[in-house]
Amino acid sequence: MERAQILDTSVAIERDHGVVTVFTAIEYPSVLEQDFEILWPTNEDIAKAVELSAGLYKIGKPIPAPDVLIASMVILRKLCLLTKDKHFAYVKEIEPQFEYKMVKN
Repeated sequence: MERAQILDTSVAIERDHGVVTVFTAIEYPSVLEQDFEILWPTNEDIAKAVELSAGLYKIGKPIPAPDVLIASMVILRKLCLLTKDKHFAYVKEIEPQFEYKMVKN
């Protein structure tokens, strides 16, 4: 069974519906005028993001803070991230349960 999906901003800008995080709404406010469900981070997501960020720094592959938070939300909700951003592969290196799919341009 395929996991439910969160759309990263890089994918959401080409869609008119789906599930996104509040970070996508900040980067691309048009999602607020379309049929998108907005997910907000919890305290648990933030704690997981700190853990992930430390792990990414440890392997010398930090990624932007909003993307670390998005990854933590995907992991804790057992979802799959659709993205065009290659740096999410680094999260998979330290967190094998992180699920993402690269969308081609």
